[in-house]
Amino acid sequence: APIDQPEDPESPPKAIPMAEHFVQAEEIRDAIIAGRMQEARAPANWLLDNVTTEDMPVRWRDHVPKVRRNAKKIANAEELVDAAVAAGKLATACGDCHADIGVAIEAPERPLPLKDETKFAQMDRHAYAAERMWDGLIGPIDAAWNEGATMMRDAPLHGEAAPDLVKSLAAETHALATSAVDLAEKDRAETYSRIVITCAACHSIVDGP
Repeated sequence: APIDQPEDPESPPKAIPMAEHFVQAEEIRDAIIAGRMQEARAPANWLLDNVTTEDMPVRWRDHVPKVRRNAKKIANAEELVDAAVAAGKLATACGDCHADIGVAIEAPERPLPLKDETKFAQMDRHAYAAERMWDGLIGPIDAAWNEGATMMRDAPLHGEAAPDLVKSLAAETHALATSAVDLAEKDRAETYSRIVITCAACHSIVDGP
């Protein structure tokens, strides 16, 4: 995502690889959504190794501990729920920093999802929605959050032949997404984490271990 970084005379000469921070954070998100918590550990440890106060402009440093604290929780998590909660807080920590220092983050251009009614297309819309809500947290960007929440609310998540547990998880996801539309910014991380947990639970049933 393009970053409009204001000049800061107190910035260190070392360039901040912020785009790589976004990449690693997205790898965490994708691993948790897929229910593969162990795959979230490497990018979480990367953030621990590379997000330090020494490498940050002075105005950014107050936000570093929150990023590191949640990255550590993800790296050490034994339960997927704990990793999902920390991931939501990690994204919010990024957004809080951007808002605090006045850095304008544009939502990345993502390929639009398929529109047909095949199972693959339905999951494609679901994945796009989760990415857009994430963009909304990271930005923070209200329009991206609401675009994702609306699509998550409206996208079918199962067929009539789906197991009852899958139908129940889909209903829970739709209810959470409905509540997420126009949700206050302070409540978004928790709701996103709960959505991610239902996604991971459903994938564990449909995709298997």
